[in-house]
Amino acid sequence: MYWEWLASTASVFTVRCIADIKKASTEDLPCAGEDSQYALRPLEYSALGGKSMRESQSLGMSDDFYASFTNRLNRASKRGSDESKAQVIAEALACTWYGSEQSQHKLAFLAQRWQEWVDAEREGLILYENQNDEIAKQRSQGTFGELFQRYSKEYGDVLQQSAHLESTERSDDVPFDNTVQRRECCARALDDLMTLPKRSDAFLRIDSADLPEADNGSGSSDGCSKQMLRDWYQFVYQQSLAGLLGANLVSVDAKENSFAQLAGNHSGSAALMLSGNITRILGEMPFVRFVTFCYDSRSTIRAWRECSPKDSPRKQRIVTRNMAYSVEQAGQEKSLSDDRRSMLWGAVVAMVLAFISAMTDNVWLNGNAPIGLIVAAAWVISIVPDLIDMVSWLREVRSSSKTVVYLQ
Repeated sequence: MYWEWLASTASVFTVRCIADIKKASTEDLPCAGEDSQYALRPLEYSALGGKSMRESQSLGMSDDFYASFTNRLNRASKRGSDESKAQVIAEALACTWYGSEQSQHKLAFLAQRWQEWVDAEREGLILYENQNDEIAKQRSQGTFGELFQRYSKEYGDVLQQSAHLESTERSDDVPFDNTVQRRECCARALDDLMTLPKRSDAFLRIDSADLPEADNGSGSSDGCSKQMLRDWYQFVYQQSLAGLLGANLVSVDAKENSFAQLAGNHSGSAALMLSGNITRILGEMPFVRFVTFCYDSRSTIRAWRECSPKDSPRKQRIVTRNMAYSVEQAGQEKSLSDDRRSMLWGAVVAMVLAFISAMTDNVWLNGNAPIGLIVAAAWVISIVPDLIDMVSWLREVRSSSKTVVYLQ
């Protein structure tokens, strides 16, 4: 069963035999445990804010720790065990980092979410695709290295244009008290990042750059900040993974001025952009309501899924607008106060239109206007309520954040 393999990844990626850790160690460190016993693998955990398990920590625990850790892991591997591998490893991490058994539950949430993922796969709520399958390989657009090189060049040009780095000379890192010097530092860092497909190496390079952490909102950093470089690299990395899997990357609720939204604007017909509010509505939708929405809007969803960069920009806009409208309608709330307000507003609009219609017929045109003008005036008056509803809908779904689908 695949869930058994998934459960074992908790130990595959975080646990090693002491002998293997010693062999890979850059230092000759003593260890109280036996070579056949388990220890935590030296590793940087980016999901925990970059917290690292150093070699000295991995090999520096007591003999009781290694004996207990090994025995608990072996018991957790058996069916019917009262604790999971995720729980054992999370408690060992907490004990190593925080130094006491009383702290072993500090990472209980990590173990819980890890186990929830395993349980969800076991129950069939998560589906996996064998990437070594020939059909899956045919969808891939190349190796990860090839795709990373391609996208880093393509979107590197986008960042250079937005941060005005095109004509900047590359030089050693310099203080960021000057716009030109800051651009030089950013351009040099960008050049290096384009050659670093390994994410941990890239983040170390960004951290070492002499740039402000983030734009303070005044525009003084001119887009040259560590956060923008991280946004750029994460986007290129994820786009490369999407190409490797033959999938379309989706940036959900991309913030204003983020690189994900910048790339969407640059991509033109190769990206579909939805208001961030649409994604929020979908995220809050209960499962039963979501299933009903999928059935009620099946034609709209099919057209959305079939949209490609080869389609005209007009068709893409229509498909995107139809999708946004369907989601907004499915997520509408019903309340007496809203209905009362709508009825009152409708009565006011009807009264105003009736007055305008009477004035048009009896005063302004007075029966002497051409029939075409009379028909046009009547048509404009009749569609005003629909125009008001359309403007109201556009105002409700508009937001500064965007959800962007990057088409391959």
